[in-house]
Amino acid sequence: AAWGGHRERLLQVGEEERLYAGGLVGKGRLTRADWEAIIGFALETAMRTQEIVFAEWSHLFDNDRKLRIPKKNSKTKTARIVLMSLAARKILNSQRERCPQGQKRIFFQLTSPDALTEAFIRLTKRVGIEDLHFHDLRHEAVTRLCASGKLKQMEIMAMTGHKSSVTFQRYAHLITAENDTYLD
Repeated sequence: AAWGGHRERLLQVGEEERLYAGGLVGKGRLTRADWEAIIGFALETAMRTQEIVFAEWSHLFDNDRKLRIPKKNSKTKTARIVLMSLAARKILNSQRERCPQGQKRIFFQLTSPDALTEAFIRLTKRVGIEDLHFHDLRHEAVTRLCASGKLKQMEIMAMTGHKSSVTFQRYAHLITAENDTYLD
């Protein structure tokens, strides 16, 4: 189902670390390292839930600097290329080291988009963060990309799959001095 809301929920100070700290220990559990990879990747790439879950090693190219999202994995049914920041490439390297041999998917820990959504709901409840959806991380990521000044608006729109400037401006107008973590 398409996301029809106009949420403007960004991460508050300390929430990102609280999410990571909420990882569990034990077989079949998403650990701190898992959440650092999953959430960290979402915040670096602005990819949607299903795009992250279905991303495969074979979709990477240009020495892991780019990831192709096939149209079948895209909400808009349009293929696109996502640029991998240095932080995203570090996450990929970490995932590669932990990935079971023969596994095609980068985020092998996740069985489905619904499983990620449900696990994230449990995580936010466990750490006491209210009204935060996994999709809000995409909003946060686009806001950070805009604040970084490293890419032009059209490049960010192409990377995130935004075809409409109107939709994209919902992200861009939220940029404030509090959201300039990319500038450090």
